[in-house]
Amino acid sequence: MNRRIIAITINLALLLSMASWAAAQTATTGQIIGLVTDSTGAVMSNAKVVLTGDAGVTRETAAGPDGRYRFVLLPPGVYHAVVTATGFKQLELNNVVVQITATTTADATLTVAGVVQTVNVTAAAPLVSTATSSEGRVISDSQIRQLPLPTRNFQQLLALSPGTVASLSNNTELGRGDTNIDVNGQRTTSNNVVIDGTMVNSPGTNGTGNLSVPAPDAIQEFIVQTSLYDATQGRNSGGNVAVVTKSGTDQFHGNLYEFHRNDALNANDWFLNRAGQRRPKLLRNQFGGTLGGPLVKDKTFFFASYQGTRERNGASLTNSLMLANLPAGLTNDRSTATLDALAADYGVTLDPIAQATLQAKLPDGNWAIPSAAPNAAADPRTLIPTPLSSVSDFTEDQFNANIDQMIGAKNHLSGKFFFSDDPQYQANFSFVGQNPYQVPGYGGYITFHNRVLTIADTHIINSSLINQARFGYSRIYGPSHPEEPFTNADYGITNPLASRFPGMSNVQVLGMFSIGPTGLADQWSKTQTYEGSDMLSWTHGRHFVRFGGEMQKYLVDFNFNIYSRGQINFNSFSQFLAGTPYVTLLGNGVTGRNMRATDFTFFAQDDIRVTDSFTLNAGLRVGRNGVGGKPCAHPTCTDAGGDVTGGRPGNRGCPGFGIEVDAAITFRLRSATCRDHHDGGRGW
Repeated sequence: MNRRIIAITINLALLLSMASWAAAQTATTGQIIGLVTDSTGAVMSNAKVVLTGDAGVTRETAAGPDGRYRFVLLPPGVYHAVVTATGFKQLELNNVVVQITATTTADATLTVAGVVQTVNVTAAAPLVSTATSSEGRVISDSQIRQLPLPTRNFQQLLALSPGTVASLSNNTELGRGDTNIDVNGQRTTSNNVVIDGTMVNSPGTNGTGNLSVPAPDAIQEFIVQTSLYDATQGRNSGGNVAVVTKSGTDQFHGNLYEFHRNDALNANDWFLNRAGQRRPKLLRNQFGGTLGGPLVKDKTFFFASYQGTRERNGASLTNSLMLANLPAGLTNDRSTATLDALAADYGVTLDPIAQATLQAKLPDGNWAIPSAAPNAAADPRTLIPTPLSSVSDFTEDQFNANIDQMIGAKNHLSGKFFFSDDPQYQANFSFVGQNPYQVPGYGGYITFHNRVLTIADTHIINSSLINQARFGYSRIYGPSHPEEPFTNADYGITNPLASRFPGMSNVQVLGMFSIGPTGLADQWSKTQTYEGSDMLSWTHGRHFVRFGGEMQKYLVDFNFNIYSRGQINFNSFSQFLAGTPYVTLLGNGVTGRNMRATDFTFFAQDDIRVTDSFTLNAGLRVGRNGVGGKPCAHPTCTDAGGDVTGGRPGNRGCPGFGIEVDAAITFRLRSATCRDHHDGGRGW
């Protein structure tokens, strides 16, 4: 039975691979293929084809015995081809557009010698690709610039590809408005994100939040591949998101822009209006520019971009708008007599610490615990839903610096660097989860530092043999600290860690309100990825073969001072007034984790043109996915097959070994073993 299923699956794979030519590109390049014939339809072998691009790329090849030619590993852009053969007119093909992961067909029909013939070719991504079994949609720079983006974040267009699902973008979101996508039912953490050929995933989350986001004006195009990738691509089971930033061309191009949003025409939130709250502030300015062109004609090209963002946002559902349930008797009259009367209504005696908290004011003059919204409740214990708003701030400065250098006629060297710093103040700190009952005054400050560096060299050994080597580095560094207007000592709360963490505990009355900074705001995290890859492409007769390998080294460092100021929970407001908490927490111990992992992958892909209408794609991808461990001080700890972490033997968790077999449909087999090293955990 199993053999029958496998046989049926392989037959289906073969049917799906019936295409004139197969894919022959990477996540950041495309290819051009074509057939050269004469006016009678006879194939023209040995016809010379010379290809030039706007960014200085020059290639030359000859049609094979079957009249077909191919240019592979081409950067996206517009190309010009000249086809010549002895005794025939020269044919020029203009406006040949190459997109990443796509195949552009540019056939040529030559006529008897005479004047030069020019043919304009405009290639667009087909609705249904007949050149590859992989699924995905390329989004070009014109689409990125013309489609509406609430916060000018290309991630908000990822769901345009078939098989992808994402939440609707929130126009009031603070900052970049990152979007997580699901591809064909996979988790949002199952995607692979590549910028200019460098993997920018965060191994800690694998989501798209907080990753590098180049400005739309700096992006050449991007694609979300959703299924049926060939053996040269892989790692994750979800989608492959590949982004390519622009390069300079042989002409100077640039632009300046500013996008401004003002709250003057905004309507107030219905709940805020009902509670007598003013319309929240929402001001956003995004400005910048780009410039690209030649430094040395036909040799050296540059592209640079800058974008700045300044935002003050009191309307963000995640970071600025809050909802507390407050007793009707909690008003702006905070005299001792009034608070004693409120405690008596609950049948308790007012605790001094509770009294001090209720009478405290924030630096801006507002109460540390807000008053209930205007109401006509007869019972002072009636809970009044009270919407609240506080202004959050977001600032971003980012730039791209790209250089392309032609080294002779055989080498193309490119270097691309992306930089961004995003300092922000979140009135409701939500880096590791939002507290729906948080009140204003106890937010957090967090800054994301993103860096991406890519260096790639494409070397033409001969017309049928091309090698591409690549090095990449990416970093995400995100330190944060809480907003602390008070300390535990201000209220007489004792904390044995006060010398290191003098701030105020987080105090929660469950289902009502929360004051004090979240217990997870004091942290820093850093993710670094080093990547190297090499791929050799060989065209031989009916075969197009690619083989090579990749290596990724991950360094993941976390340091969380969890609940270091303390956490005090009350089940009810009466418990809070009486000063009898339900549970208290205090975090201490080892706060850091330093995880290291290394992935190795080797692949081979052969696209075999069996006939003119039938191509077989066959590939094999073998890899080892290293799984990071955590530092371990227990004397019985040993290394389970990986690197030493933090200078000490680490629990390496589950080293993985994977095989991917591609025949238009991809099969994945996984095996892994885990060991418990008696350090109180089971790996990462």
